[in-house]
Amino acid sequence: MTTPPTDPTAGPSGDPTGNPTGNPTGDARGTARHPRLAVRVPGSTSNLGPGFDLLGLALDLFVDLEVRVVEGPAGAVALACDDPFFTTCFEGALGAALRRGLELTGVVPPALEVRAVSEIPPARGLGSSGAVAAGGVLLGAELGRRLGGRAPARAAVLEAAVALDGHPDNAVASLVGGCTLALRTRAEPVAGEPASERWRVLEQPLAPDLLLALAWPTEPLATPTARAVLGDPVPFADAVDQPRRLAALLAGLASGDAELLRHGLVDHLHEARRLPLIAGAEAALAAARDAGALGATLSGSGSALVAICRDAAVAAAAADAMGAALAARGPLGGVRVARAVHGAPTVVDR
Repeated sequence: MTTPPTDPTAGPSGDPTGNPTGNPTGDARGTARHPRLAVRVPGSTSNLGPGFDLLGLALDLFVDLEVRVVEGPAGAVALACDDPFFTTCFEGALGAALRRGLELTGVVPPALEVRAVSEIPPARGLGSSGAVAAGGVLLGAELGRRLGGRAPARAAVLEAAVALDGHPDNAVASLVGGCTLALRTRAEPVAGEPASERWRVLEQPLAPDLLLALAWPTEPLATPTARAVLGDPVPFADAVDQPRRLAALLAGLASGDAELLRHGLVDHLHEARRLPLIAGAEAALAAARDAGALGATLSGSGSALVAICRDAAVAAAAADAMGAALAARGPLGGVRVARAVHGAPTVVDR
C-alpha cells in the first residue's frame, strides 16, 4: 500500500499550526517541528579544455542558503537576497530545487522562505546554477527528513540536482567536492526489470598546491548562448586528439606537471567557437600564460577565464593580467585566486 505524503503544516488534529516557527513566541529560531536549516555550497569551474560536459572542479566561491517553513500556499518559495541579478537568475530554479528535494522524501512541499548570499557571479561559467541546484535539493531533502519523510539515497539527490541544472559537471562538483568526472552509465536489465541509467562519479586526484586564477567581465554569458555556437562537425584529426588532451589534463591535475597541464588544457570542441563571444578573452588567456600560468582556458562556457598555477605570486599576477586584458575591452567584473574545495556540503541547523 502506498503511504500518503506527509503534510508538515498539519497539527495533531490535522489543522495547520498557525505558527510557522513552531515555538510560542513565533520567532525565527528553528525547532524540531519547524527546523531552520542552512548549507554552504561551492561553485566550480568546469571543462578545463577537453573535459567538456564531463569535468568539474569545486572552488572556494560559495553560495550560502538558509531555509525555514512559513505560512503560505503549499510549495510557495519566497527568496530573500540582496543581489537582484541572483534573484532574477535563480528565484525559480531555487524553488524548484527545494521542492524536488522535499519530494524525494515523500513530504508535500510546504511554504518556504529561503535566504541566499552568494559570492559566485551568475552566468560566468563558475557553477552558480549547479551550486543552486545542489544546495536546493540538499536543503529540501534534509528538511523533508526532519519533517518525517524518508531519507533519500545520495544517488537520488545527485540525479535530481543534475536534472535540474541540465548537465552534470558543475552540479556534481558542488555536491561531491574536489575534481569530479561524471559519466552516464546504463545497467543491464535484471530479473525482468527494465534497464536503468545513472550518473557514475569518478573523483579525480588533484595536486595539493594547484591554484586557480580567475577573471571575468561584467557582461554575463548565458549557457544557452554559449551552446548555440557549437554543433559544427569536428575535423577527424581534432576528434582523435581530444582524448589525448584529456588524458594529459587528468595526469597533469594529479601530478601538477607543468608540461602535461600545458598540453592538457588544449581543446578542439568548444573553446575556439566561444572565445569570440567574450571581448578580450584571447588576449587575456595569452596574458595569463605570459605571467607564468601553466595554462589558461575558459571556465565552463564563460565569460570567466581560468588559469592554473602552482605559485601564489604567479596566480595573483595571472589573475591581474587577465583582468587587465578584459578591462581593456570592457568593464571588468572581478579577479580572484581560488583553491579547490574538497568534501561534500553539510546541511546544518540554524
